[in-house]
Amino acid sequence: MSSLLLANILYSDDLTRVTTGETFWNDNGRPLSSLISLVLQLGKPLTDISPLPQVLAFAIYSLSAVYLGKLFKVHDLLLLTLSGVIFVINPFNLQNFAFVFDSFTMAVAILTSTLAALSISVSVNDQFNRKEKIINFSLSLLLLVCSLCLYQASTSVYLVTCFFDALVKLLRRQNKKSFNVFITSIIILLFSFIAYSPIKNFYITNEYNLHHSQLISFSDFPQKVIKNVLSSWDNIQQSLGNGTLINLFYILFVTTILTIIINTVISQKNKNSNSKSLLQYLLFLTFPVFYILLLIIGVSGVMLVLENPIFAPRTMMGFSTLVAICCLFLSNKVLQRTQKYLKYCLISFLFILSLAFSNVSFTLGNVLYSQNVQDEIIVTILISDLGEIVPKLPISQQHPTLAIVNALNYTYGNIQAYKKYPILNRITWYYLNSNQIQFYTKLETLGFKFASPDYQKDIFTGVDNQFIPKTEAVLIRPLYRIYFENNNLLVVVLQNPNS
Repeated sequence: MSSLLLANILYSDDLTRVTTGETFWNDNGRPLSSLISLVLQLGKPLTDISPLPQVLAFAIYSLSAVYLGKLFKVHDLLLLTLSGVIFVINPFNLQNFAFVFDSFTMAVAILTSTLAALSISVSVNDQFNRKEKIINFSLSLLLLVCSLCLYQASTSVYLVTCFFDALVKLLRRQNKKSFNVFITSIIILLFSFIAYSPIKNFYITNEYNLHHSQLISFSDFPQKVIKNVLSSWDNIQQSLGNGTLINLFYILFVTTILTIIINTVISQKNKNSNSKSLLQYLLFLTFPVFYILLLIIGVSGVMLVLENPIFAPRTMMGFSTLVAICCLFLSNKVLQRTQKYLKYCLISFLFILSLAFSNVSFTLGNVLYSQNVQDEIIVTILISDLGEIVPKLPISQQHPTLAIVNALNYTYGNIQAYKKYPILNRITWYYLNSNQIQFYTKLETLGFKFASPDYQKDIFTGVDNQFIPKTEAVLIRPLYRIYFENNNLLVVVLQNPNS
């Protein structure tokens, strides 16, 4: 992750926080994020202390991976390490690390959700008495409420982990424990939302945030949930693309399914026919369907029951956990009955998957750095050019009005990287917005005013607000062209690298 840290670029949300010194997380129903951040910052106002939050986030994520390995009883250090790498820097977690201010609190949300699932798994053991079980269940409830107060989408981590824990216990013929984990996890999740509801209602007052926190009405429930599931799945495919990365995902999932089915068949053959339970047969027949549903539902978890959920890479925490659990589950099952060469094959496969994710991580950091350098160069040259052009033009006032065309296109520093890893386009798009804010601010400090939306309607035409110049360009550079229109309007057309 050194490449991402060295890029050291503020996200659009980070830029707002560092300029105002405010957290703004209370408005999103995340008061615990505000509290933890202020403790880390030693009070208000917020300042840029990067990369400390990101470094701490890596450590917290790694700790979560260790607890996942403990839950699924993977003791091989190398396999646990590779699975942890896959969990920490898979593409759906990269955007979490890209946030400078949010990264640490999101990581803590992952940890609390993981610990909540672990607490439930431990509580169903027979050696605990009723009082100890109640304490553990209460602890799990508290941890889930904390997760919701940190980052609501993190509950999908809890959801996926509990479902897989119940499944593993079922495969081990621990039917009672499996049922207890499944039912208890759902009950505690419901109670956590009941406990969180007054907290959310107290803090969330902004109309935009309320819009994204409303539950689907009962009459529209089936149709809207199906629509959300399909939208969530489309988001996965668009983010991962159709290249090597998505193929590795599919290979991982198919291999895990086959491993579980083979393991089930072997366990059935080793048992007497009288001891074969109907539940085991039903599991064997329905597990592929259940797995596919979990793959989709586990992406955003309870977000699927919202009226207007936000589907973005950073909400794919459940999918990240699903990938990590697949690696841990696969490792655990294969290592129970295997020859050394199969173990080495598994290590090689997880190593390749870890290498693929490392490539994405380095690519992201380096692309962000190259874009930042390019932004600085363009802004510096443009300010210099405007300073030379303005005194020579017949302008009716001291500073002309500016209009920027293709403002979000010119900063694509590495087009090939976006083609190779489509998810980078999603993540860096908001960085482009950050750079535009800095870009406009620098020009405004020099006295330039920007054309209002109503005024731009007169100069931009077409569906995509294309600019058709009426005059010859007063300056042509490889990265942009400058036109002087309507006696007081300077139009800077930044070149689109795709053209």
